[in-house]
Amino acid sequence: MTKRWTIEFRLCDDDAECLIYKSFNLTEARDIVKRLREKIIDNGISPISTWVLEYGFITFEEVYKAQGYTLMGLSVTDTRKGNGTIS
Repeated sequence: MTKRWTIEFRLCDDDAECLIYKSFNLTEARDIVKRLREKIIDNGISPISTWVLEYGFITFEEVYKAQGYTLMGLSVTDTRKGNGTIS
């Protein structure tokens, strides 16, 4: 069974602050996990939630930062359990 996660991006631009939610499971993020694997092994990072946070930062850099947003906050929730937010 795969975990389903929700990432909440708290972003702002020159005009306003906004929230963007992105849901995914680990099989959908497999390409990102492969890119992170060397970093994960080198740093000894094992909790999956840490991988998800890293995925969130990469998504911000590649998608939202390019659109002119500034990252104000990032949180992750294990939606299968319904709790466990990590910020």
